[in-house]
Amino acid sequence: MRSLTTFPAKRVEGEGDENGDDGHKGHFRFEAERECKASGGMDFEETDSGRGIKGSVDTYTAVGNTATITGAGTLLDGTPVHYTAIVLGNAPLIGANRFAISWVTSTLSVFHTSGALTDGYIAVHAQ
Repeated sequence: MRSLTTFPAKRVEGEGDENGDDGHKGHFRFEAERECKASGGMDFEETDSGRGIKGSVDTYTAVGNTATITGAGTLLDGTPVHYTAIVLGNAPLIGANRFAISWVTSTLSVFHTSGALTDGYIAVHAQ
């Protein structure tokens, strides 16, 4: 039997809520793993602003307790985007873990938010 501490289900994963520096509360869920190539998914939504993304994971890099995740996605209104998320995890206190995401559309419209978790978890297992 494998321990999840030693052999996590995903190399980088998380789900929870954050208070963004853009003044909105966001909910996220992501997972990233690598077998032959990076795979996984990224979901983020600010219900009060109507902003959100559903995307795939194209690449990720994990160093220590920080991971950078990139990929392509679709905004809630159907607009295609490229996103980058940076997550800081593994802290025993929820508020010490952080989630940040930004994206840019083909018309160069940019979105960014970053904040401490208010609920949930982020697990980063270095490669």
